[in-house]
Amino acid sequence: MKYKKILVVALIVLFLMGQTGCGFFGKDEQQQQEELEENSSEENGEVTEKEPVEETSQTTQVKMRQTVFYYVNQEGFLEPFMMEIPWVTGIGKSAVKHLIDSPEISERLEGTGLKPVLPEGTEILGLAIKENGLARIDFNEKFLNTKSLQEERNAVKAVVYTLTEFPTISKVRFMIEGKFLHKLPHGTYVGEPLSRADFD
Repeated sequence: MKYKKILVVALIVLFLMGQTGCGFFGKDEQQQQEELEENSSEENGEVTEKEPVEETSQTTQVKMRQTVFYYVNQEGFLEPFMMEIPWVTGIGKSAVKHLIDSPEISERLEGTGLKPVLPEGTEILGLAIKENGLARIDFNEKFLNTKSLQEERNAVKAVVYTLTEFPTISKVRFMIEGKFLHKLPHGTYVGEPLSRADFD
């Protein structure tokens, strides 16, 4: 009889544990299932999708350089203006392109009172830099489309000043369509390499 009572009590306890344990075990299984789904999502790239995008954007980000350019102010004189441009191969040529009159450059200068110095349509046919610091820059004929001696001189001076902002360049020799000129149409002398000192 004593053993029967013990057996009955044991069965009741086991039954109760089974009922409550089901809830506990069920909760553990549910948690495990949720964790498995999270791990599965990560493996499928759903959770970590933004991480590689951020890493990619950082690794492919273009390096920028603070560069000084020279533009014409409202009084007709050159004025330095600093802005960032991508640090790419051939950055000297890229810098001079920022001196050419175009809608893009005019928009960047909006509100500054400054204007581009090189005539619209000017193209850079080549730019070579020698070890002695001499830069030879070749323009198309549109470079000559200035309206006065002051505009012409400002164009030449702006190119020299902008290029000599780079430590590898100390002098600039001008060419038009592959040819050296002694003077430009309004009389600006370009018969030899020019440095900043030539405009003082």
